[in-house]
Amino acid sequence: MQELNEAITEPTALPFEEEPIAMLPVSSSMAIAVGYDRDEHILQVEFQNGGVYQYLGVDEDTWEDLHSSDSIGSFYNQEIKGKYDCDRLDNAD
Repeated sequence: MQELNEAITEPTALPFEEEPIAMLPVSSSMAIAVGYDRDEHILQVEFQNGGVYQYLGVDEDTWEDLHSSDSIGSFYNQEIKGKYDCDRLDNAD
């Protein structure tokens, strides 16, 4: 019984869940939406083909330049693509 009481009173750690990055719709032939995590310096891009990627170590100035660019696709190709580590988030088969 004592073991049961100890097990009940011991705090259990809940799994940490990250907040999703808020995405902003964009007018682009390349992307549907972009978002940025200022604390973690993560850029997230949702492409027209459904792929969702996170780019790591992107500074806030680059995010601001991308978001305010006249051509999201051109800026992405010149300043983002191939220059940052990235992870694909969607379930690609």
